[in-house]
Amino acid sequence: MVFGREQASGLRWVGMGGRLELPRGITGFDLDTAPFDDTLFRRFGAVSHAIARIGRGRIGTLEDCAGQVTPNFHLAELHRPSGTAYLLCNAHYPWVAATLRRPGWMGVPFVDLPEVVTAATMFSDFVFPVALDLNRQPEPDELARLTGGELHQYRYWRKGRADEARLGDVIFNFWD
Repeated sequence: MVFGREQASGLRWVGMGGRLELPRGITGFDLDTAPFDDTLFRRFGAVSHAIARIGRGRIGTLEDCAGQVTPNFHLAELHRPSGTAYLLCNAHYPWVAATLRRPGWMGVPFVDLPEVVTAATMFSDFVFPVALDLNRQPEPDELARLTGGELHQYRYWRKGRADEARLGDVIFNFWD
């Protein structure tokens, strides 16, 4: 599958080996710079239910991360005919990704689900990074907009790991 970066249809499926510009505050640190949209969880719920309908599935639980130290993302449990998947939405920016395992503090491999690809054309205010980019290590210029506090957390949490922190780990994390 090949996805465009941003087309006239409103498609917000980004990446495919290009650069992702991570916005300041996406990690959830330096809350002075991280916007908090109290409607994001509700809108993510609507996106999750649409994704479930498209894939002939249903949403199990929807978990709001507001008021918690970790994680920095909302979670939807997606029951699909082929098995359970999990949708993640960053708490500060409407960036959504999917995984086949329930996320934990060590991260999970991200996947591209067909129903998420279809939903990307319907929700132009959400960004859907491709798994190819979420599963790779960030380039220094992709981290350039992060604050000093965010970069400190990135360096701390990637230290001691067999694999370096991936872009997906920066966007969707359990860092405290």
